[in-house]
Amino acid sequence: MRVKRILFKVAASVVVIVAAASVTFFAQLAVPGDRATTLMNLQTGQEKKWTAEELAPLNEKYGFDDPILAQYLDYVTGLFRGDLGTSYTQKRPVTEVIFGQLLPSLTLTVAALAVAWLLALGVTLLTVKRGRILSGLGSAWEALTASLPHYWVGVVLLVVFAVQLRLFPIIGGTTALGTVLPVLTLAIPLAGFLGQVTRDEFVHVLEQPFVTTARTRGCPTWGTAAARPAARRTAGDHAVRLGARRPRLGRRHHREHLRPAGDRAGAGHRGQHPRPANRVGHRAGGRGRVRGRQPACRPGLRGDRPQAGGGAMITKVAMITKVKVRAPLSIGTALSLLFVGLVLIAAIAPGLLTDRSPTAIDLASALQPPSWQHPFGTDDAGRDLLTRVIYGSRQSLGIGLGATALAFLIAIVLGFTAALLGGVVDAAITRVLEVAFAFPALLLALLVIAVRGPSLYTEIIAVGIGSAPGYARMVRGQVLAVRQAGFIEAAAALGHSRFAVIRRHLFPNAMRPLVAVLTLGVGQSIVWASGLSFLGLGVPPPSPEWGALLDAGRLHITTSWWLEILPGLVIVVVTLAVTALGRTLQNRLGGAAR
Repeated sequence: MRVKRILFKVAASVVVIVAAASVTFFAQLAVPGDRATTLMNLQTGQEKKWTAEELAPLNEKYGFDDPILAQYLDYVTGLFRGDLGTSYTQKRPVTEVIFGQLLPSLTLTVAALAVAWLLALGVTLLTVKRGRILSGLGSAWEALTASLPHYWVGVVLLVVFAVQLRLFPIIGGTTALGTVLPVLTLAIPLAGFLGQVTRDEFVHVLEQPFVTTARTRGCPTWGTAAARPAARRTAGDHAVRLGARRPRLGRRHHREHLRPAGDRAGAGHRGQHPRPANRVGHRAGGRGRVRGRQPACRPGLRGDRPQAGGGAMITKVAMITKVKVRAPLSIGTALSLLFVGLVLIAAIAPGLLTDRSPTAIDLASALQPPSWQHPFGTDDAGRDLLTRVIYGSRQSLGIGLGATALAFLIAIVLGFTAALLGGVVDAAITRVLEVAFAFPALLLALLVIAVRGPSLYTEIIAVGIGSAPGYARMVRGQVLAVRQAGFIEAAAALGHSRFAVIRRHLFPNAMRPLVAVLTLGVGQSIVWASGLSFLGLGVPPPSPEWGALLDAGRLHITTSWWLEILPGLVIVVVTLAVTALGRTLQNRLGGAAR
């Protein structure tokens, strides 16, 4: 049985690889322009209109004139032989180029993952369940770092540590010192996402009954009995061994075990020989066991009153039903609402926030640093940067909303179709999603832009298609979960039609928890779109779209830092505010599906 499962997985992987290669082949056929002309331009370094006689050798060498089916079969057979062709730019086999960059790429990836895990685990251990202030600071740090675009983090680190302080080289190279900034560029945003997962897992474990039991027995909250299960689920055994050595995780738990019998929590009668306190998970007495000093937040108990020695006989534990009370909006959520409201005003009526024109050129005021007259400074054409940021919010927010709506529309169609029809249809859609996951989302977006050309609507389509596979998988899982609920079966048993059950019960209850994900997706789409524009693949200049502003500021990164830092900071704050609203909706709608 296990061998069949392994063979099935291998066969499915081969199908996914062939499908991904097929998508790549047919996508490059859809790119506008003649392939032989493009290749000749790359080889000669000049762009002009070539004659058919000049292009004939290339067409014959690469088989561009052969039938499409023959080209495809030659491409697939070459793929299985390990022949990936020749790099047009480096004039070397592609396999040689890949293996030449494989070790540095793996080293950079592993180092970034290690640094991200250490940052995430360290912040979690220092802040979770440490009081309201520390917990709030830890959550704010994780939300902030998770909202940072990688490219902007790299720019900030480069400007501060390489250009201004000159601690690291501007061009990294292969030296150990040159890899510090690239590793931090990848690790800092990743640490935010990992920190959020780690914090949720720690909170989940600390609320488990065995941890509550350990507290009632007098064990410290951060004893290894509570810390290790959470750490194992998030960072692995190696992080557990590192974390358990810090004070209050290891030493305090050790002192709890070796405390004198009369003072130790869970100790027996006086004169009893010292023995370790019963650890969580070990067999302990049931009714009538001795209970040590209890915290003030213990559950309600019924039974005998405490006896001599500070102990009490537990006979019954009254189950307390928690009544959910909707908490008021926090300060962070209120500030997020206020900032998102300002961005909406800027997108709808930018004239209410500024009386300047985003296209007014004043060469005499070019590249001025931030001042009272120009709070964000000016660009190389003397245009007020704050005004351009305000007017650019319409395009950036429009891209975020449009791309997220498109992604969820595709996800709803694919997810509901797969979950409701099941069988062959579900398997086929799942394979399609796996093929899409085989491509990095950025590569999918680049594919769309290469076919359609850079524009505002192309950017919306590119970001939407790149985000859709992940949302489709979430929708499918949510529909499958709600479909098995009792009220769905009850509605069907009462005689409601299949369409009525889907429309009245399945669709609303499956979509309600995903509203928060939809909100979170808007912020991520804004970051994605600005990243494409930063690479010069988004809305072309002189558009004031936020990513285009960052792209224009790259030319002056060593002399005019505000052109990169301040628009990027606006992107970070907007993403952070939208993420905070999404988290609030997630908490309020998480258990509301009925």
